[in-house]
Amino acid sequence: MSRPAAPWIPAVLWLLAPACGGGGGDPCAEDTRCLSEHRRCLVVDGHAVCGDCLSGFHEEAQACVADQACGPNTCSGHGQCDDSGGSPSCACDAGYAGETCATCAPGYHAEAGACVPDAPASPCPPETPGYVGEAAWPRELVVTAGATYCWPFWEGLSLETSLPMKAQLHLVAGSYRLPTSGPVPLRLPACALLSPAGPALLPADAGEAQGALVQGNYQLQYAQPLQAALPWQLELWHSTNQPGPLVLDGGHIDDSESYTWMNLCQHDCAQGGEQRQFDSCTFAGYPRTLHRVEFQGGRIELELRLGWSMASTEPGIFFRAAGELDGVAFDQLDYWKLVYRPEHHHFSRDFAVLFDAPIGGACALRVTGVVPWEGNHLPVVETADCQLAPLAQRTVASLETEVIQP
Repeated sequence: MSRPAAPWIPAVLWLLAPACGGGGGDPCAEDTRCLSEHRRCLVVDGHAVCGDCLSGFHEEAQACVADQACGPNTCSGHGQCDDSGGSPSCACDAGYAGETCATCAPGYHAEAGACVPDAPASPCPPETPGYVGEAAWPRELVVTAGATYCWPFWEGLSLETSLPMKAQLHLVAGSYRLPTSGPVPLRLPACALLSPAGPALLPADAGEAQGALVQGNYQLQYAQPLQAALPWQLELWHSTNQPGPLVLDGGHIDDSESYTWMNLCQHDCAQGGEQRQFDSCTFAGYPRTLHRVEFQGGRIELELRLGWSMASTEPGIFFRAAGELDGVAFDQLDYWKLVYRPEHHHFSRDFAVLFDAPIGGACALRVTGVVPWEGNHLPVVETADCQLAPLAQRTVASLETEVIQP
């Protein structure tokens, strides 16, 4: 840090000033004023003159003020502070940047007081079939850029069986009219992915929609067959007493006045069988639960974002896993590589993170049996193969849980 000279000393005198203690005496040793002001002492014409600030202090309003040490807000609450060099420096958390971690890093944006990843462009291929409907229909659907939804979890599965269930739904941005009668033909531009590298499931011919407006309440049921070897079908149910448009922006829909469900099913969703219900991929603006686990050979921090529910298991998403295994650091934000399975109401929580590259022969790390309110109950940590089958168990030293409100 540069420390400008005190403005009342002419620059030419700095060149003439001998070192303190030079000559026949030491005026600096006899005059403690500079020391009390935290300034260097120089001898000019045989007199002690106070110069720039001592190390550990900086100029502020013509006074020497101590360099700030690390405090709870030094890094804006989004980084680790280090003041061992005299001045605080910040190692920012993922998504944050700047000297004090107060800005969002490239690839992130501010949303609900947090830095969240930018929504990627819709991965739906250019040949995705377009909208089929009527311009005169009275209701409106608005899809914003980056309207992506994820299958989050299902409590009846294991970690191993949850992995192949992961899926994403991408809606193409635009404004689309919705019917208030039916059944009528309707096709919304969208695609579904069952794996990150697999082919997209695209709409086939126009699906079927049934709309109704009864005493101010609007209801819509929409079923859309998809182009695939298996008979996949996308279904959407929407009900609201609000007059405005239905807006799908990738966020969690939590409104007591309306609800929207989006399911991907084999055959007809009403027949049961394999199906996936979509929700937000980020749950931005909802409470963040951080589970920090220390174990033999490493550590891990698991970020779970949860919404609210009166009776069913609370909606949410396993959003991030970061830590270190046998000296190799990892920081995973990829939806496809984060697997979660809770018990009812998240009373016990199982996590798995797949690494971008194997670490010591392990493709993944499993953390199972996380109980958030029992400090004396430790989870099980295991390395795992690429299908999440356990390989070797690690001794767990501690579990710490923190809930961060938006």
